[in-house]
Amino acid sequence: PTADDLPSLTVYTQLIIVQIISVIVVFFFYKLYHLVRATSRVDQIYTIFSAVSIASLFTIAFGTLAALNIDYPRSLLVYAWVMNIGLVALGRWLHQKTRTWLLVQGVGQDRVIVVGTGDIANVVVQKIKWSPYLGYELVGLVDHHSSPQQELLGVPIIGTIDDLHDLIERENI
Repeated sequence: PTADDLPSLTVYTQLIIVQIISVIVVFFFYKLYHLVRATSRVDQIYTIFSAVSIASLFTIAFGTLAALNIDYPRSLLVYAWVMNIGLVALGRWLHQKTRTWLLVQGVGQDRVIVVGTGDIANVVVQKIKWSPYLGYELVGLVDHHSSPQQELLGVPIIGTIDDLHDLIERENI
C-alpha cells in the first residue's frame, strides 16, 4: 500500500503486546536474564537470534490462532524480528560494557580465596589479576599446611585449609 493507506501504530497495539510478552517469556526460558561474568559475543548473538526467532514465531502463531483481526503486512514481522535482534544485542552490549566498567572500578566485585599454592593456583591467581573485568577481588590464598612462603605472586597466604571456614566468614568471601 501507499503511505496514505497505512494505518496508525495503535492498530498494531495488540500484536506489539503479544510480541513483548513472547520475548519476555522466551528470554526467561533461555536464561537470558541470568548474568554471567564472561561470555563471547558470538554466543550471545546466537542465543538472542534463537530466542527472538522463537518469540516471533509465537507472536505469529498467537496472532493467527487468536484471530486478532489485524491485517498487518508480513514484512512488518520481518522488520520487528530484525529490530528485536539488533536492539536487544545493542542493549546487552551496552549493559555488559557498563557492568564491566563498574567491576573494574571495584563496584560489585566478589571477594575470593584461592585454595592451594601450586601451579594451578598460579594460573588462577594470574587470571584473576590480569582480568579485572571478571569482578573478583583476590583476598588471599590458603594452603594444605603452614607454608614458609608468605605470599605467591604478591598475594598473601592467609591460612590453611583447616582455617577456610573461619576465613570465609571473617573475610566475607
